[in-house]
Amino acid sequence: MTLAQGTVLDDLIGQAEAAHPGQSGFRLVREGPEAFAIRAHTARVAGRSLDVQTYIWHDDATAVTSPIACSRPPIAA
Repeated sequence: MTLAQGTVLDDLIGQAEAAHPGQSGFRLVREGPEAFAIRAHTARVAGRSLDVQTYIWHDDATAVTSPIACSRPPIAA
């Protein structure tokens, strides 16, 4: 398996890259719940590995739900 193919995310990202050559997929996410939802979903559909980053933890809804969502098994590809 090469880095460019083999998982569901590889296929989706490959399609997006092909549709927007030379552009970045970078996007700022300002709200904690949205950022968490993106991370949790990406982790559940990951087929090969995770690049985990840490961030400042506040006593909010994300801090309460993170351990629960992260403990769920990944979605089968």
